[in-house]
Amino acid sequence: MMFLRRACFAVLLLAPATAYATADDLRSVAGMQSHNSALIVFAPSLADQRMRQQHAIMARLAIQAASRDLLFVQVDANRVIGAHDTASALRRRFQVPDGGFRVALMSKNGKLILSGSRPIAGAAIIHAIDAAH
Repeated sequence: MMFLRRACFAVLLLAPATAYATADDLRSVAGMQSHNSALIVFAPSLADQRMRQQHAIMARLAIQAASRDLLFVQVDANRVIGAHDTASALRRRFQVPDGGFRVALMSKNGKLILSGSRPIAGAAIIHAIDAAH
């Protein structure tokens, strides 16, 4: 009987878990609210020049971003890096068409505080976060 119980427990541990993004999941954009600000960047692909520019800007802001609890979420046509949401769900929520480029900065209280159709400068991102808090 003990062997059967251990075997069942092992199967449960090894079973793949299905990930669903909910408001209670800190790894979802909705769940980040009240914990983190989020810079969400939408592009046709991760190799898009504008995405790469925004990525470079965020890399230069690493220490300032960390001190302000800012997370970087990258969204291309099919993938999301930095959150467990689906690309299509985030595009619907932020009304970004397929193939479109957009940068959206969300405050910790879930409000859109800065948005643009081009990469946003680091100073503008930090200023918007500081002004929102």
